[in-house]
Amino acid sequence: MNLSCGMPPKELVQNKLSSQYVKSGVKWWLGDNRWEQAASEITDCILDTNKINPEAIFKHSERRLVFRFLVKNADQTIVVKAFPLTLLRNQLKQRKYAFSEARNLFLAKERGINVPEIFGYGSKKQWGLVSFNVVLVQYVDHYPLIDFLKSKNEEEYLSVLQQRVSPLFCQMYQAGVNHIDCDPSAIFLSKSNDVDDLLIDFQYAGFFQGRSMQTLAAQLGYFSWSIMSQYKFMSRDSLRIWFEYTIESAGGICNELLWSIYEENSHKPRPIKQRLLGYPLD
Repeated sequence: MNLSCGMPPKELVQNKLSSQYVKSGVKWWLGDNRWEQAASEITDCILDTNKINPEAIFKHSERRLVFRFLVKNADQTIVVKAFPLTLLRNQLKQRKYAFSEARNLFLAKERGINVPEIFGYGSKKQWGLVSFNVVLVQYVDHYPLIDFLKSKNEEEYLSVLQQRVSPLFCQMYQAGVNHIDCDPSAIFLSKSNDVDDLLIDFQYAGFFQGRSMQTLAAQLGYFSWSIMSQYKFMSRDSLRIWFEYTIESAGGICNELLWSIYEENSHKPRPIKQRLLGYPLD
């Protein structure tokens, strides 16, 4: 897709982000022209991060800026995810950042996955290349799974994963959604009702015209790898129990093939392109 033309990306128009607004060289596609003032203020914050309340910043690195922002005229808090593209190779692969996030969230929502709402997408060019892009998403007052697990003891970890996390993976399996970065940081648990649990961080995702139990096994392996390598909440044995429980909850049987796929992905993630392709459909 060529984002250099004057027309907004068709995926955004189809999902009602058709109101265009330009501020300081940033072209915005918004769901409503009432968001223009917020887009203007957000543009200023991205161009000068000193204007952001430090307590509102979730992530700030060379390649990513994520912060909380209050839209005053709507009395609504949102999350701004901006991706500065300072390196040429990142500028040439611009679709893999904010645009992919917006597109994939729309596609996931169409398939019944509970994800945050999208309010806008912005892109700034320099010398014909995108220097940064940004997506505006719904802010949710949920528990990040990481924090939720930290409040539990070791005996409760498995129960939490079975009761709250397994249904999310089963939902993706039924919908043919391959969220390749689904680790504890991508899962937000509702404080009141588990049907409102959310999946986020859809920058890298694949969408199939069918189901793949093998791809589900790979997703569960990646999740287990992230738990063991990054967060260290659970033992490998407990995660294997969780894997078998989830496969059976999705209607599958833990045969030798699924176990081998799970084990491979739980020890070392495969390259992004391979994970996006997934495995054969059922």
